Amino acid sequence: MIQSITDERHRIQRDVEPMIGDQRKALDKVDEAMVKLMRERMAIVDELSQIKAEHGAGIFQMDRWFDILAKRGDQAVQLGLDKAYIKALFQTVHKYSVEHQTKVYQSKRKG
Repeated sequence: MIQSITDERHRIQRDVEPMIGDQRKALDKVDEAMVKLMRERMAIVDELSQIKAEHGAGIFQMDRWFDILAKRGDQAVQLGLDKAYIKALFQTVHKYSVEHQTKVYQSKRKG
């Protein structure tokens, strides 16, 4: 019984693979572009970190953070995306941005 279910799943997967190859290639291109954009974003974060450290500005600006969430949430809705999905995505992006800024800030302030 279990073997027949497993065999059936393998057969279905084998049949579907040729049908989804183009979509997978398209997703790979989008993913590659997203990674490049994240690198570009981190380069800007690095510049911001340097400026903030040189002038003693705080790393986290709550008003700016809430503005980002609101704007990207609205943009998501306009584009037919789930607002919670975009919020979760930006929370992760922002977390790493703040961590990076903290490292740069601490390094700059020590040196």
